[in-house]
Amino acid sequence: MLLAVLAPLTVVTPSAAGAPTAATVPQHVLTLVSQPAWTKIGGDTELHVDLASDASNAVVHTTVHQAVATRIGFDRTLAGESLGGVLARVPEQPMSELPTDTDGHRVVRLGLQDPTAARDTARIPIRRSGVYPVEVEARDATSGATIDKFVTYLVAIQTPADGSPAIPQPLSVAWIWRISTQPAYLINGKDPDPKVIAEMQPNGRLGQIASALSHAERVPLTIAPGPETLESWQAIAPQRPAISDGLQDVEGAAKSPSNQVLGGSYVPIDIPALDAHGLGEEVPSQLALGVDALNNVLGLRVDPRTAVVDRVDAGTLARLRQAGVDRVVLRPDALQPVVANLTPARPFALESDGRTFLAAADDDGLSHTLTTRDPPALRAQRLLAGLSLVALERPSEARGIMLSSEETWNPGAAALDAVVTGLRDHPFLKPVPVDTFFSGLPPATTAGGAPLVRQLAPSQPGNPPVTAAAFYQAQRQLTAFRTMVGANDDRVTKGERALQLSLSSAWVGAAGRVRASAELLVVISTVQQFANQIHVPPEPRTITLTSRTARIPITFTNDTGQAVRVQVRLSSNKLFFPDGPVQQVVLPPKTRTVEFTVRTRASGAFPVLIKVTSTDGRLAIQTARLTVRSTVFSGVGIFLTVGAILFLAIWWLRYFRRGRRDPDRSRRRRAATPAAPPEGQPA
Repeated sequence: MLLAVLAPLTVVTPSAAGAPTAATVPQHVLTLVSQPAWTKIGGDTELHVDLASDASNAVVHTTVHQAVATRIGFDRTLAGESLGGVLARVPEQPMSELPTDTDGHRVVRLGLQDPTAARDTARIPIRRSGVYPVEVEARDATSGATIDKFVTYLVAIQTPADGSPAIPQPLSVAWIWRISTQPAYLINGKDPDPKVIAEMQPNGRLGQIASALSHAERVPLTIAPGPETLESWQAIAPQRPAISDGLQDVEGAAKSPSNQVLGGSYVPIDIPALDAHGLGEEVPSQLALGVDALNNVLGLRVDPRTAVVDRVDAGTLARLRQAGVDRVVLRPDALQPVVANLTPARPFALESDGRTFLAAADDDGLSHTLTTRDPPALRAQRLLAGLSLVALERPSEARGIMLSSEETWNPGAAALDAVVTGLRDHPFLKPVPVDTFFSGLPPATTAGGAPLVRQLAPSQPGNPPVTAAAFYQAQRQLTAFRTMVGANDDRVTKGERALQLSLSSAWVGAAGRVRASAELLVVISTVQQFANQIHVPPEPRTITLTSRTARIPITFTNDTGQAVRVQVRLSSNKLFFPDGPVQQVVLPPKTRTVEFTVRTRASGAFPVLIKVTSTDGRLAIQTARLTVRSTVFSGVGIFLTVGAILFLAIWWLRYFRRGRRDPDRSRRRRAATPAAPPEGQPA
């Protein structure tokens, strides 16, 4: 008798008329614990299952369908449709009669017919390699009502007796594992985000991915860690030992000589959105910062020339080229469709604005099988079966499949372990790093044999989380602040990080925009609070000059607790500054009095405007006024004044001397002068 296995059942199908209701028939949940990735034709396969509730009244009906012939046909079977003709119907088997293994799991053995042996009706008549859909149905033994049903796959492989490969060219499988999450710290920049810490725990999303990495020996993988995620993980781990094992797993996998590590932007970014809204210039710096962060954390040189891009347009490719990227992995919907009879399974040329990239498209149909809500073993088997089918499309040609996870994928350790185990020593599949995929496979060609050149599909960019005006305002203030305190100041480092975080595509919707803007406000408030601790004397203040050239003292108060370099600009309409109106000044903590040389050309009171800024002049710190009063005459004024006094003195002296020498002269002069005639008479 043939025995069948019940894999996890996620959809409860209503029974036909007269079937018991959910109130009278419990929903038995059967979970597939493990299933061999492939089975040798003529051999047996074991399926281990767990039963979540009593199945004493359950029977199993199994139907094996004909091998799937095409990729389109396989995709239909994933949806439970068009399973094809029936190859064999397995007689029902009571679930309670299935044997158990040492862990208490039920064990089901399926036998495959040996092609060289006589026909055995107790074995499945599979005589050639292929992917066979297996429909498993649980029924109530009393009513015959369907309790659950699902579709799994039996990958049957004919292994040559001489030990030669099962197929001439196994399918190359490049699998990119992303290890990334949202920024790890809260807005204060000090406390880790509890949600991120939960993901880093051993049972969290990132922790499980890391654990699976540690079990992936002899299976070459490509790791794409988020630089900010990994950098934060390393910083937080010493204070939280529970998450340190996951970090060590990632670091160990990254340093494995069989694996490849890709660089990437410091945080996930939507390049088309940034480019379309005036922030495209930040893309190369994001990529460079990401590569540097990974190099520092991992202690190795990561691959900076290959980028995994979810959203892309012509501007995106130009920015990537500017950063030294010449190979890209894209989503298939980013490309204009091409007509193909087979699954696209080779790298191709991507042309945009006269530039050509070597590119590959993620097979998202297969990638998504691992992130459904189905149980882990079933998801893993579906992925392995799909890859096996592609391998059988052209078994004599060198071909490959690119699998790229999403930024927030959550397959779980069990599913990842199952796939990794299935890839190891699989006769049809050969896991390779991305670099080998691009360099080891011939480029795709057209039906006429010419190189296949694909184009980007039209796309509409979205909106970035912050505006260019807000971003660059914060950036200018931080740049100015850096000139005051130096590039190594901790606040500068945190400010630069906040700028990068504000561009993260993790900030979505209205709440995301608020969160991104808060990062910029942290930068601005930090700079302003610092600048507000630098003061010049309040008004009014008057300084009196007693010489034409003098030095005026100005006292500065620095309450920042550290030495600060500032720029001081003096301006006045009546004063001249021989050393220049602008000077760079270092202010130690507390107070410092600085003397500035001035020169006056006239006497009087003259206002002087004092502007204190950052050394680049971009950050205004404080403005003050003082009055300079000059009591000094100019040289010309003194000469004219002295000359006038001397002239009057000489004139009066001469007049006085003449009067003393001839006292009667004035009387004679008056006598000789005719008297004036009386009023009214002629002269």
